[in-house]
Amino acid sequence: MHFFQIRRQSYKKITNYATFFHFFFVFSFFVCIFAPKFDKIMKKILFLGILPLLLTAFCACQKKPSKVELLRAEKHRNDSIELVHTRQTLLSADSLLQTLIPQVEPLMKLFRYEKNEKYEDSGYYIHRLLRTEGNTTRNFIQAMVADDRRLILRSYVYSARPVNQQTLRLSVGELFVEAEGSNHAFEAEGIHEIMSIFGDDALRLLQFVDANRDERIRVQAAASIVYYLTKDEKQALSDTYALAALMKQIHDLEQTIDRCNRQAAILTTRL
Repeated sequence: MHFFQIRRQSYKKITNYATFFHFFFVFSFFVCIFAPKFDKIMKKILFLGILPLLLTAFCACQKKPSKVELLRAEKHRNDSIELVHTRQTLLSADSLLQTLIPQVEPLMKLFRYEKNEKYEDSGYYIHRLLRTEGNTTRNFIQAMVADDRRLILRSYVYSARPVNQQTLRLSVGELFVEAEGSNHAFEAEGIHEIMSIFGDDALRLLQFVDANRDERIRVQAAASIVYYLTKDEKQALSDTYALAALMKQIHDLEQTIDRCNRQAAILTTRL
């Protein structure tokens, strides 16, 4: 119950009691006048009757809170509650973050770091099981986690003529998942196409591989381009999913902590 509601109810109750004793005091006064033999007793009663009179006067002088004061008190209460919730969220997020950070290093050992200093501003973590040589005329999928924790999945296609890949589809029996990407093509002893898929779409594809890594996973990069993932490719993509999901969770927690810190600072200033 709100503070001012309690105050109003208490005020009303006290006033009712004081009014009762006030009438009792008036009654005692008249009895004292018309019944002198009860004078000594009535003096005590009159003395006790002064107390409710004083209490009534005190209650009458109490100022009732204005509408502005009520609104200010309500806002103060809401800010106090929000500050408590914000601090609880901050504590929970920071605690979870501290448990996730140690999990990064063991996963990182499964990856190698690659960066072209001449052409690239950031490097990438690529699984050690993924082939980096002899891929010129091969159709394959490559996944990597960038320095800034972005997940990138690329579908490489080689053919004699353009296939214009726009969608990558992974399937196991009747189960499938697919995502669209941006395609880049160039010609060098054949047509090479590289389709890039980013963020949550890439994460969905890798999650499908992780969930079905013991199954035969069919890849369809275009109507005429179909192949199956090897055991090493499934393992590599599954591990990349684990790293990417962990990095995303850490990134989200860091954003939550930053937002809570800023919100707590604002609320503390208000209070």
